[in-house]
Amino acid sequence: MSLPKGLETLARRLNRPVIFWMAALIIMPLGLAGAGDWTNILEDGIHDPANEASAFLQNPHDSLSKFPSASLGNKVDWVKALDDGLLDPRFYQEGGANFEIINPNDERASAAIKKRTFRAVDFDIIMENTGTMPFVRFPHLAHTKWLTCVNCHPRIFLPQKNSNPITMSGITQGKFCGVCHGKVAFPPLDCMRCHSVPRKASSKLR
Repeated sequence: MSLPKGLETLARRLNRPVIFWMAALIIMPLGLAGAGDWTNILEDGIHDPANEASAFLQNPHDSLSKFPSASLGNKVDWVKALDDGLLDPRFYQEGGANFEIINPNDERASAAIKKRTFRAVDFDIIMENTGTMPFVRFPHLAHTKWLTCVNCHPRIFLPQKNSNPITMSGITQGKFCGVCHGKVAFPPLDCMRCHSVPRKASSKLR
């Protein structure tokens, strides 16, 4: 789910994400009410119903309805779908790799990274520069089940503490998390999905 084109364009041109978020507060309840409800391809305003080829395309409901539902974006909880075993991503183009989850503090980690033999790393980063909002938990495991380290580091995020000045303004303009979220991953409208750590709980997580 995204903002109407006019509002999104205005927010970006004015560089005032407050417009984005004000509109999001209005639109988000509509998205929450429509979980799992997809528009027919011939009625989505994107595909040309006059083009005979459009009739041969698979409708979203036919391909997505059996996956766990989400309220926003393409209305599929892809992380849960993976955890539930409904998806089986190929680790390498040629296949044949074994899935392994490691912790970067494990003595095997450095060797595994050099050999590119691991698939996922399991550790969280708690981001505390969130104003009055709850802190953000970034789960590496949910991301590295899909992506390798080089997808994000160092081009999008420097792999060093306090080296990335992440802001919601930047995210809504397609930077930082916004490189994927709002495009191929759930949009940054589901606030509490990322802002999931109560501020008082921070000291217990260190």
